[in-house]
Amino acid sequence: MPTPEIFKFTTDNLSDYNEVRIAQTLRDHPAVYVNHLEIAAWIEGWTERLRERSDEGSNEDYIKALREVMAHLRQGDFVPNGPLLGDEY
Repeated sequence: MPTPEIFKFTTDNLSDYNEVRIAQTLRDHPAVYVNHLEIAAWIEGWTERLRERSDEGSNEDYIKALREVMAHLRQGDFVPNGPLLGDEY
């Protein structure tokens, strides 16, 4: 079975990507994590459009911040009991 497009992203630039944790996240919160991957893919497209439409370097800090959010979504950091939310939610 082919891998859905949503799972086709590079992990090289993700500082805290852990395949074991992602496998557990997919077991515990599959719908939430897939939703986060969909959001990350949309943000990635947004950053590409921003870069294409703006003057060189004018949105770089904003794009960097969006990429940081995208990385956290792909790392599973925002799922319930995830590294950034803990058991608060």
